[in-house]
Amino acid sequence: MPDEIRLRERWSVFYHRHLNTKSVKLDPTIIDLLPSRPLKMMLEDEPSIDEMTGALKGMLNRKTARPYGLPG
Repeated sequence: MPDEIRLRERWSVFYHRHLNTKSVKLDPTIIDLLPSRPLKMMLEDEPSIDEMTGALKGMLNRKTARPYGLPG
C-alpha cells in the first residue's frame, strides 16, 4: 500500500508541475494570427428529443460510435 501512495504522489507532482508551468515555446499572441470564422447560429439551437434519442441509441457502453466501429 505505501508504494501505491508514493506512486500517486509522484503522478500528482508530475501533473501539477506540467499543468501549472508556463510554456516558453508557446507564444500567447499566436491566436491573433488565426483567421476569424463566422459564428454558426445552428450551434446555438438545443438538440431536439429525436436527435437526443438517436444519439443515445447510437452509443454503446456510454461511448460514441466512431468510423470503422471503433469506440470513442
